[in-house]
Formats: sequence, structure tokens, C-alpha cells
Amino acid sequence: MRIQVEKFLALTALLAGGSMMSVGCVTEDTKTDTDAGVSGGGGTGGGTGGAAGSGGAAGSAGSGGAAGSAGSGGADGGDAGACLGDTGVEADCSTLPYATTTCGDAGAEGGIAPLGYDMCIYTAGYGRKGVQEKMLSCLKAISGDACASAHDAAVQKCLDDVFPMACQHPPLAGADGGTYDPCKDVAESCPAVDGGTSGVSEAECNAALNPLTIDSVKDALVCYDKGTGDCRQDFEDCLLLPK
Repeated sequence: MRIQVEKFLALTALLAGGSMMSVGCVTEDTKTDTDAGVSGGGGTGGGTGGAAGSGGAAGSAGSGGAAGSAGSGGADGGDAGACLGDTGVEADCSTLPYATTTCGDAGAEGGIAPLGYDMCIYTAGYGRKGVQEKMLSCLKAISGDACASAHDAAVQKCLDDVFPMACQHPPLAGADGGTYDPCKDVAESCPAVDGGTSGVSEAECNAALNPLTIDSVKDALVCYDKGTGDCRQDFEDCLLLPK
């Protein structure tokens, strides 16, 4: 991986705050998820339509006829605002305006790539196609000095804006033929301890794993299960998915 570990871990503010929309975000990509070896997605897909249609509810204050019209608009808005799943265009990081830029760094011989390029490479390697497409569009819009702190801040904003839009992964298929929720397992195995580890909540786990492909999620979980140190640090390190 080209991505700089210290830079990426600095971006894990994604795990810490209000970027948890992905926990309740679902989509019509259920078939793709099931084909990828995940089961149980059909139920969650139905829930999205109701949430997306909330725009129509806002119009109910008008006359009966107007309210019906507003409801249709709400449904359309829900489609436009659908979460990011496994359909989309794969990110071509060579199209970034700073793709060939090199930033000087005393600790890296020959310099390092801008953070935006590293973030694109990471997303292209492990992210779902919908996330790849949205992230590339966001990163392309970043102008100015690609080696400046303002660039890093803009990349952070792309991460905070795009990753929480990822669709909720349905439960994984278990070896016993049933299903299980990996983030419930992670949260149970890594509770917050006063004066010790800060733990990983179920919401934080989902926010971090939902943007990734099913294969990448499984790789991250295998990595996490092998961890022997601070469980939150193990979880964050495993998000890097080193090959």
C-alpha cells in the first residue's frame, strides 16, 4: 500500500463522531451484496424507501392533493440520495489533477504522494464501487497545493462526507449456515475500559467497514481476530488492509 499509515490513522476521526449515517443507510444493491456471499439484505432494503420518502411527509401540511404530489417528489429524492453500494464506476486515480505530484518529506526518500492520491488508491483498492465513484469525484474537485495542509483538510472532508454514505452491509454468512453481524462481535470483543482502551462501538465498526467491499471486510476481520494488542488500535490498523 502506498497510503501513509500515520496519515490514514489521522483520518480515523471518521470512527469518533457524528459520521454514523451509514449505520442506517440501505440501498437497492441487495442483489449485488447477496451475490458477493452475504445474506439477509432483503429486509433492510425495504426500510430505505420509507426513510427516503420523508420529504413527502414535509409536504403534508398542504391540501390533500398537494400532499400526494409531494409524496411522489419524496420518492424521487430518495432515489437521488440513495446510499453507496456495489454499483458504480471504479476509481481511476491517474485522472486526479495531482496524480503525478510528489511532496517532499524528510522521512521518505524521494518524497511521498499527496494525501488525496493515497486516499484514492486506498478507496480504489478496497472500496465498494459506489464509494469509489463518489470519492474520486470529491478528490478531483480539490484544487491548490496538493502538498499543503489545506489539501489534507479537504481530503479529510471527502472522507467524512463520502464514507458515511455507504450502504449498510447485511449480515455475513456463517460457517454453520446461519448469519452473523460482525460489528456486534467486534463491539463485544472490544468494550471501552476506563483508563485503558477506548473500545470500538458497533456504530463505529459499521461506519468503518460499510464503505469496503465484502472481501475487504472479511480480510479486515481476519486481521482483527489475529490482533494481540490494544483492540481499538488493532481494529484501526486492520483497516489499512496491507497486502
